[in-house]
Amino acid sequence: MFYNNAVCDIYIGKSAGVKLLQDIRNAKTNVKIVSPYLSPSLIKGLIFLHNKGIKISLITRDEI
Repeated sequence: MFYNNAVCDIYIGKSAGVKLLQDIRNAKTNVKIVSPYLSPSLIKGLIFLHNKGIKISLITRDEI
């Protein structure tokens, strides 16, 4: 999907998490996520990528 000349994917629905986790695991340089809900498996994956040097950007709520 293109938005303001940026290439991005939008995941919606219950099965979106499977595809999202696949894409996150394949990240090479950075991951940007905007979501009020972050699952424990997603957080673990993001920490793993951060430890590999991949830049992580999150916009979420203050209670996880």
